[in-house]
Amino acid sequence: MRGALYASVFISFIHLFFSVTCVPQNDYFDEELLLKPLPSGHVFAYFQFTTIWDLESEATFYQHYHLFPRALGEIVGWYNVQELHISLTAGLWRYEHWGYPVHDAAPGAEMWAWFKEDTKNVDTTWRELAGALSGLLCASLNSIDASNSLNPEFTFQLPGRVSSRAVNSSYLRYATLPREIVCTENLTPWKKLLPCDAKKGLSTLLNAGHIYNTNYHSLGIHLRPVCRDSNCSQISVELRQTLSLVYDMVILGIGNQDFSIKKLFGIGLSGACPLATMSNIYIDTTLNETGASFKLSPPPPAVIASSRGGYESKFAVYDVKALGIDGMFNIAAFYSSPRVHGVNLPPVLYANRYIIGYGQEYGGIVTKVYNGLWKPLDVVYLENIPWFIPLYLHTLKIVANGKEIKPLLKRYIPGKARTRPYYLEVALRLPARSTTEIYIEFDYVFLKWQEYPPDANHGFYIGAAIITALLPVGRNYTGLPQDGSTISSSFNASRDGYLVQIRTETLIITMPTPDFSMPYNVICLACTVVALAFGPLHNMTTKRLRLKDEGGQNHLISLLKSAFKRSSEKKEKRS
Repeated sequence: MRGALYASVFISFIHLFFSVTCVPQNDYFDEELLLKPLPSGHVFAYFQFTTIWDLESEATFYQHYHLFPRALGEIVGWYNVQELHISLTAGLWRYEHWGYPVHDAAPGAEMWAWFKEDTKNVDTTWRELAGALSGLLCASLNSIDASNSLNPEFTFQLPGRVSSRAVNSSYLRYATLPREIVCTENLTPWKKLLPCDAKKGLSTLLNAGHIYNTNYHSLGIHLRPVCRDSNCSQISVELRQTLSLVYDMVILGIGNQDFSIKKLFGIGLSGACPLATMSNIYIDTTLNETGASFKLSPPPPAVIASSRGGYESKFAVYDVKALGIDGMFNIAAFYSSPRVHGVNLPPVLYANRYIIGYGQEYGGIVTKVYNGLWKPLDVVYLENIPWFIPLYLHTLKIVANGKEIKPLLKRYIPGKARTRPYYLEVALRLPARSTTEIYIEFDYVFLKWQEYPPDANHGFYIGAAIITALLPVGRNYTGLPQDGSTISSSFNASRDGYLVQIRTETLIITMPTPDFSMPYNVICLACTVVALAFGPLHNMTTKRLRLKDEGGQNHLISLLKSAFKRSSEKKEKRS
């Protein structure tokens, strides 16, 4: 009987082994690094690790993991997620001086997800998904719930669409945590999702000591379905792990703008990830023709000239897998003249945001949107205002070049205390070469004393507004095409329009704050009263007064003396 049991267990193990090992592994992994000197003297470093998984059918969704991270796949599969975007950002991207990033992100934590249409309770699933991802990334995403989430109707429509049908925005949820701090605790689990972790490949350059001394850094996880053919008869899952960094070389370069991999990341490159299909490093050399010129050492094996949206760019390409690196590899850029900046051409669309008003009764939010195009531009403006800042829709005013304009489309859902935020989404047409001001008023309100943070006088944060547009030109544009997955797919990728999303500054509002020192003063006063008044009164009312017995005291002293004398006599006899 025991032998038959062992045989059945062994046969079951063999069947399980062959059922797992015989599954074809249809996934691919690419790692890329883009280094771009900016006209302001900064250096933009962008890492992208792309995993594409060709799924055969719905029945094999997120099973038999190979290169795709299982920790993320199980969460996405369990909560019925179709598309997921997470970013953890510290610092503010300066569009006017740096152009557009490859992936835009708001300061703090930002997350949005599309759920599949068979999801029963979207709000509950969204809250549970945020909690699971909070544990995965060691972030405060578990603070996301219905009170700070909304479902925009127009802003997040285009990315990841695999069907021509109209999308139901009720399956979309979006939330921000503008006060979230990004640190090494987020970077470490993010690196563990990579096939090679931080042991091999471009991920070995991700040294926390050199990443968190930058002017801007942003971690991102972007999951979406993509089509494998023009008819979209087969679908793949694309996972992009991104890291954007902006270095100030005047500070790091000891007085010059020379940069290198070792100077930026503190270590050289030992080689490519063995599991990567492609491992490339791209260096944008476009400024050599318009600004301060530099030379690369070693010289690049290949140079690509890219034409996109009417603008020319040049990139030096280093294929890490073909280099045959033995030891540590370094790429350095040496400028011909120190501290010479290039010509700065601001992007055609950028924005600023600030608070107006005085006192702590009435206030307003003003967003200035700049359109540098020679023709009008249609944009979508999204605001996610916390529930404790009541907005007044009738005060919404849009003024372009001194003339008031009407929005093309407007969506507004008033907030509800401790239940949902204020949602405002406006579609408008910006006149050519204009500065448009979007103005709306709000009230300052009192909160319950438990709802104030520990540092209440620091203020409350308002998340960044999002402006979405489809640009007709590609100036300052570095984003990936919607039908592309890698950085190399953006070369010579001219399209009819270039989707861009820009985030404004986060705002800090000082709400009417009670004097939290008063409870401390009351506690101190009450304790003093108890110590100085209640103590003596208690002693006087509970103790009885007695006359002192002198005779009894003298008798006790004599007994003690006799006992001491007897003990000393015993010691003398023993000695």
